[in-house]
Amino acid sequence: MVSPAAKGIQTESSLFLCRLKALLDRSLLLRIINLQNNTFTGPIPQGMGRLRRLEAIVFNNNSLGGGIPTNLSQCINLNNLNLIDNELTGSIVPEIASLLNLQFLGLSDNMLAGTIPPFLGNLTYLLQLSLRNCSLQGEIPESLAQLRRLRLLNVNENDLIGSIPLVLFNLSSVEIFRFGFNKLHGNIPADVGSTLPKLRHLDLAINHFTGVLPAFLSNSSLIENLYISSNNFRGTMIDLTKLSYLQMLLVANNRLNGDIGSILSSLTNCTNLEVLSLGDNPFTGSLPDSMGNLSNHVWFLRINQNQLSGSIPSSIENLVGLTTLYATINNLKGPIPSSIGKLHNLQRISLSKNRLNEMPFSLGNLTLLNNLYLRLNNLSVSIPQNLGNCTNLLVLDLSENNLSRSMHPEIIKLSSISIGLDQSDNVLTGLISPEY
Repeated sequence: MVSPAAKGIQTESSLFLCRLKALLDRSLLLRIINLQNNTFTGPIPQGMGRLRRLEAIVFNNNSLGGGIPTNLSQCINLNNLNLIDNELTGSIVPEIASLLNLQFLGLSDNMLAGTIPPFLGNLTYLLQLSLRNCSLQGEIPESLAQLRRLRLLNVNENDLIGSIPLVLFNLSSVEIFRFGFNKLHGNIPADVGSTLPKLRHLDLAINHFTGVLPAFLSNSSLIENLYISSNNFRGTMIDLTKLSYLQMLLVANNRLNGDIGSILSSLTNCTNLEVLSLGDNPFTGSLPDSMGNLSNHVWFLRINQNQLSGSIPSSIENLVGLTTLYATINNLKGPIPSSIGKLHNLQRISLSKNRLNEMPFSLGNLTLLNNLYLRLNNLSVSIPQNLGNCTNLLVLDLSENNLSRSMHPEIIKLSSISIGLDQSDNVLTGLISPEY
């Protein structure tokens, strides 16, 4: 005969088991698991494959390790698999090819190995494929051209070789193409402006691409970001007049040519422009007054190592958002315009290796200035004493000029100068102040 106490224990145990079973049954109905932005470690549980109704697994920004679970192939309703920014290892498992409903596959910023598998081309519902910084090698498979709905393809920062399959440039739905920081080569197709009508972001930077920039690229009127720096593109810079949505233009370190005045004037319609990097190209001509008509959102301007002549126009005062100005190694001459003192956001000025002959008193207005490089110019007379107002200055390089007289005590007292102070190869006179 069972005692009442024992019956109570059995009842509680049965109730617990019923609740546990109900909990497990309910878990099998899960549609979304979102654990993003935590510090979870260890492998992804193999039991995830039991949750066959799952539509989204969002585990990005954790520290999960191990491989991609193979039994995720049982989650046939999955449309979002986001494992970005973890510590996953191994290859991209073939079982992923079973997830035919996937629309977003994010594996970026992991420690994967191997190649981009051709079977990813079977995921024909994919809208976004993100494989940035995964240590992937080999070539980009042509099978990705089967992804007719694709809007984003990001394979930046891998070790990919070969060329971009030309058929990928026929994916008319693509808005974002990112191939930067690899070892890819080849040309941009001549008709790219018409085959990619929705293109907003093209990143080919730091590769081995060659050839000319196709004129059709000028018709990519929706483009916001064009990154082609550090390649071997040659020929004339394309007309930028129609690219009114442009925000970032990075073409530095190529062999492009053309008149800098025409290029800058063609950008005055780009009212959202923020970053303009034209350095390390054989651009010629002088800086036009229309430079001041560039967007006041421009905060980064790089025109160094070209073949520019003439003076810096006073209209530069209109670029009120500018924080960084690089124009080293050109043939700019005349005074630095006093209007530069109106650019109160300037933090870095690099005008070394030109023929500039005068520093304006207004430099002292730039109280946020960190770095001022004016080496190897024709600067003469004295150093403006109100540079002492630049209390955030870390580097001051005035070497190899014709500066005379001693440095004003207010400048010497700048305790912020902690990285470099170079006045060598001038004709400065007087005693070395104890303030040094």
